Amino acid sequence: MTTTLTAAKPTVDYHPIRGAIYGLCFGLGLALVLMVFKILALSLPMMLVLAVVFMVLGGVWGRFAPPRGAKNPPAATKPLMAAAPTVAEAAPPQPPAAPNP
Repeated sequence: MTTTLTAAKPTVDYHPIRGAIYGLCFGLGLALVLMVFKILALSLPMMLVLAVVFMVLGGVWGRFAPPRGAKNPPAATKPLMAAAPTVAEAAPPQPPAAPNP
């Protein structure tokens, strides 16, 4: 019986909760800006609608958006540090010896 080893498949982490929180913050901020500049009427229901819509959009984006690459590559793919040279390798070459008269 022969056993073959295969590389482990990397897992992908999605962040829908983080996306929903960022969407909520963006929705509230956008609602405030639109109300301050009098683009929208000052009303609490409109502010809540924008906040909820952007919270849902952020959660969906956090779940279905393409994931970013890993910040640190897996340990198996990191290059190993080169070995330090020995004293004989690090020393400059010696000049040839002068002949005896």
